[in-house]
Amino acid sequence: KLVPEAHRKLLLEAKNDINNLRPTVLTRAYTGKPARGIQTAITDHFRASGNKEKVLLPWQIQSQLVLPLCKFAAETKQIDFMQLWAGQNYARCENQSATAIVNQTIEQACKILTGN
Repeated sequence: KLVPEAHRKLLLEAKNDINNLRPTVLTRAYTGKPARGIQTAITDHFRASGNKEKVLLPWQIQSQLVLPLCKFAAETKQIDFMQLWAGQNYARCENQSATAIVNQTIEQACKILTGN
C-alpha cells in the first residue's frame, strides 16, 4: 500500500472523532521542498531549530537522509516520525480506492457535461 496503515488510521480517526484531529504544517523537513503534512516530532524539531536554512540540505540529499527514518517509523507504526502528508481538510477524507475516486470523478463530469 502507498499509505502506511498507521497513517491511514490517523486520517480516518480524525473524521470520526474531532479530538483526534492534529494540526497540519508546511514543512521542508522531509524533502527539502515545501509540503503540507500533519504536525509531528520531526516538524516540531525542524521548526524549533531556528534558522531553517542552516539545517536544510539540498532537496536531493534531505529527502534521502530522512527516508530510512521515515521507512522505519512506518514499519514500526511510530507516527511521530513518519511523513504524514495531508491537506488542511484531511478530516473529511474517505476510505476509498483510487478506482472508486476516479469512477466518481468520471460520473460527476458526465453529469455536468450532459446537464443531468
